[in-house]
Amino acid sequence: MKKFLRFPAHQVVLPALLLLPMASYAASFFDGKTCTDIASTTTNVPGPGSGSFTVEGLDKYGLPAKSCSTVAFTGSAISFDYTATVATRYNNASFPSSCAGVEYTLNGGPSYAATMGTGTFAFNMSNPTAAVTGTMVATSYSQTDNLTVTVNGTGYLINTELLQFKTYVTINADQSIDMKICTPAGGVPATLNGSSYKFPPSIWQCLSQPVTNQANVRVTFEEGC
Repeated sequence: MKKFLRFPAHQVVLPALLLLPMASYAASFFDGKTCTDIASTTTNVPGPGSGSFTVEGLDKYGLPAKSCSTVAFTGSAISFDYTATVATRYNNASFPSSCAGVEYTLNGGPSYAATMGTGTFAFNMSNPTAAVTGTMVATSYSQTDNLTVTVNGTGYLINTELLQFKTYVTINADQSIDMKICTPAGGVPATLNGSSYKFPPSIWQCLSQPVTNQANVRVTFEEGC
C-alpha cells in the first residue's frame, strides 16, 4: 500500500479526463456543433506498453461517444467551442511509468469522461506555415467504476463519484503544449479498495510525465487552482 501511495497516477482515476452531471443535458450539450461519432473500438496500447483499451458511449449517463466543435475565423484568429464524450474500459493495459521501479496495469472500468472547452488561436495570414499559438480553457468531468490498478503485482480497486476539473491548455510557438489540470483542494476523492482516499497532485503528476512520443507535451497538476 505505501508503495502505491507514493506512486502518482493521473491515469488511475482519470485516464481520460471529463462528463455531464445529468443525461437531461445531452441535447444542449451537442446543440449547434458539428459532431463526429466515436466508434466503439478496441485499440492495442502502443509499445512499450501492452494490452488494450476499449472506447464506447457513456450508456450510464445516456450520452453517446462524440467529438464536436464549432469554429469561427476573425482576422488572424480562430475561435472554437469544443465538446467530447467517451467512456474507456481497460483490458490488462500496461503503460510506461516515469516512476523508477514501478510497473502498473489497468483492468476494468469504465472511466466515463466528458469535456467542454473554448479557445482562441492566432495564425499568421502572411505565412501559412507559421506555427499556430493560443490557449483553451476546459471544464472536465469524470467518473470511474471498478477500475483495478495493479502496481508491482498488487491490485487496488478504484471507484470515484462524479468529479469536476478545470484544465488550461496552451500551444506555444515551438508547437509544444502545456496543460495545467486543477485538482480539488485536499486531493482527488475516491475509494481505494472500499476505503475513502484522496489522491494528491503528486500521485497524478508521476504518471502524467511525458513518455518518448509525447516529449513536447508537459502536464502539471495543481491543487485548488
